Amino acid sequence: MQNLLREMKTLFAADIALVRKDLGVITARLLSLQDSDDIAQWRQDAQQSELEKLKQANFLMEGRIAVLEDSKRHRNLKIGSFSEEVTDCEMPHYICCLLSSILTPSKAKAISLDNYFRISKPAKAPDGVPRDLLICFQSMLSKQIIQAATSDAPSYHFK
Repeated sequence: MQNLLREMKTLFAADIALVRKDLGVITARLLSLQDSDDIAQWRQDAQQSELEKLKQANFLMEGRIAVLEDSKRHRNLKIGSFSEEVTDCEMPHYICCLLSSILTPSKAKAISLDNYFRISKPAKAPDGVPRDLLICFQSMLSKQIIQAATSDAPSYHFK
């Protein structure tokens, strides 16, 4: 009976040792998972913070873009009822001749064009109807020179 008790005690001790070992492994794994969870939470917080910074930067950039676009619109000059007879190929030469006829040669040299295009024709408008021409200058000074030169000339339709 004593031998049986010793065997049972030895078996229980071995089982308890295995359970303690398994418990140690489980505890280590749990701590590892908690560390991983903490790291993931830290990364998520860092990404959230970075996202907020990017949103703020985007908001500021949208404001700057709006200011630039508004500034660019102020540099535009619209010529009303521009004839359809002038083709797109002839347009650069025609604009240069038009500006040269309005300005003195010294002022014409100061003018710097950025872009020009005809404003789209409405879908229901008949063919050949004059459309407005939009001239985009590189500086506000160029637009002001043109406006000053045409302010007392009613034959020009500059806006």
